[in-house]
Amino acid sequence: MKSNIIHKPLGQKIVTIIVFVLLGMSFIGIFSNMLITEKIIIYLTWVAAVFSIIMVVTALYYYFKYTHFSDSTKNKSTLHIVLSTVTVLPSFAFLGLVQGLPPVLHYFTSTNASITVTVKSIPSSHYSKYCKGAVYIKEYSYFFNDKLCNINTKLWSTLSPGDKIFLVGQISPYSFTYDHYKANK
Repeated sequence: MKSNIIHKPLGQKIVTIIVFVLLGMSFIGIFSNMLITEKIIIYLTWVAAVFSIIMVVTALYYYFKYTHFSDSTKNKSTLHIVLSTVTVLPSFAFLGLVQGLPPVLHYFTSTNASITVTVKSIPSSHYSKYCKGAVYIKEYSYFFNDKLCNINTKLWSTLSPGDKIFLVGQISPYSFTYDHYKANK
């Protein structure tokens, strides 16, 4: 009697595991209050780009090698699979490596420190769905890495571009995370 269990090739299993690890790491990065070192962002963006190309090629290779199509479903499903693979895998790779890896490494290598940052701009409202009390800063300029969140209303309302904010927290070669802050006007 034949078994109905489908055995996936090892390469396909590895790609699946990597995607789920990157997904988990991306959540760490998204929900951490961390300013990632700019050089690390540039380096990890390149690593994520190369890694994405390898992942996309591998995923599509296994898809086309092990999928048997009927003529009626070939065009629609193939287009959906290719488009989702080309968009989803690079997104996970970027978020997982660039936003997720530095916080993980930071927690193992950080020491107490303080830095001073300069206010670049302030949104028109203190309340935001994702970053309440946001203050954009000059020293960190990349996407997801260009603002401080949860600045209290009293301080936020007194800040203007060019003001300095003193941050106290932990620093590592990868990033800085702040525990508290005060204005240096």
